[in-house]
Amino acid sequence: MRKAAVWIGMLFLLCGFACLETASAEAYVPVTGVSVENASLELVCNDPEKNTWAVVPSFEPEGASFDELSVVSNNPKVVQIADGNVIRAVGQGEARVTVTAGVKGAKKSPQCVIKVKVTKRVTGIDVAGDHFNVPVKGTLQLPVQVEPADATNKKLTCKSSDETVATVNSSGMVRGMEAGEVTVTAAAADGSGTVKEIAVSVIQPVTAVKTLSGYHQGMVWDIELNKTIPISNAFAVEPGNASNKELDFTVYLDGRVTESGYVLEKNEAYGWTELTFTEPGLYYVEATSKDGSDRSAKIKIRIYSKDLMTLDLNKARWSPYANDTLGVSFEIRNREYGIGVETVELYVYAEDAQGNKIGEDVYPAVTKEIEPGHTVYSEYVYLPDRSRIARVYCGIHEVKYADPRMPVRTCEVDYHMWEYQ
Repeated sequence: MRKAAVWIGMLFLLCGFACLETASAEAYVPVTGVSVENASLELVCNDPEKNTWAVVPSFEPEGASFDELSVVSNNPKVVQIADGNVIRAVGQGEARVTVTAGVKGAKKSPQCVIKVKVTKRVTGIDVAGDHFNVPVKGTLQLPVQVEPADATNKKLTCKSSDETVATVNSSGMVRGMEAGEVTVTAAAADGSGTVKEIAVSVIQPVTAVKTLSGYHQGMVWDIELNKTIPISNAFAVEPGNASNKELDFTVYLDGRVTESGYVLEKNEAYGWTELTFTEPGLYYVEATSKDGSDRSAKIKIRIYSKDLMTLDLNKARWSPYANDTLGVSFEIRNREYGIGVETVELYVYAEDAQGNKIGEDVYPAVTKEIEPGHTVYSEYVYLPDRSRIARVYCGIHEVKYADPRMPVRTCEVDYHMWEYQ
């Protein structure tokens, strides 16, 4: 027989209740009761400091004897017994651990039951991203997940570093209050001390893109070919405190997006975007916000050539008159991308079959106003010696524009020739 009177904690831990001093049969007093300090436990299976508990029982009466002592778990998937008396948590759930002092011949050996609840704590907080944006007066659900996924208590507490900029609730829903930067701190509610800091920017979105004064969408901006313009200065975003004021530019020709006929580049020295058209034409330039708000505005730009290539001399119109006189008028077209012209002065002369000029060197003729895209005929010029005329020459000499800001231009005459039969 073994005597409980010689029970000592160190020998209990090392020998698993198996080595007690022999006592005389005359001193044998059987155990009538077993108890432990904690009849219920809460252990954490994934915390090395909180996943075990050593059973140290007390016996009644004091010094009583027993034959054997056992510590048994009814759910080894939740708790297991190590070294004879150490309860070790291995999985979430509940279990009962029974401590029994065995006495030979007893109908029922004394025992006690320890109720064990095992939890799994949060060890990490994962966020799908490094930085998040939320618009002013908008909301954003932070994509936060706890690790491990089967933690017992997955609840988080969230706090904003500046609630005047952004607020956040316990589920991680952020609401933007005003433009700025905040740090949202997410902390596990299970007492594990696990925290995660998340950077959030509150963005003031662009609500509109406007053309600046002088470049409104109803007007046409006449630009000379190969002249560089700061195109970004023709637009502005609203409101003025928008977080991202950058714009993307798209160029259209004949109603379709074009990649040719212009050069678009950033001027790093001044911080604006420059546009240079290398081909004449009627263009649209669209500015679109880059902050994702998809706001835009367009302006119309007409690119004209400095050498007046926007004016085309077309066919000649003949009117024979009496006294051997030839009346001649010329068709002039102002291309769609040309600016409005008030008058054009033409130089006209004639030659005979041998190349000799007939009459004066040149005869001036003028046109009426020519709007962009329109065609007019010049006034008639009356040339002598119609019977001798073989060829008629005409070229543009002077152009007066409808826009008073543009000076009158005198051109080096490039003559066109028509055969007269």
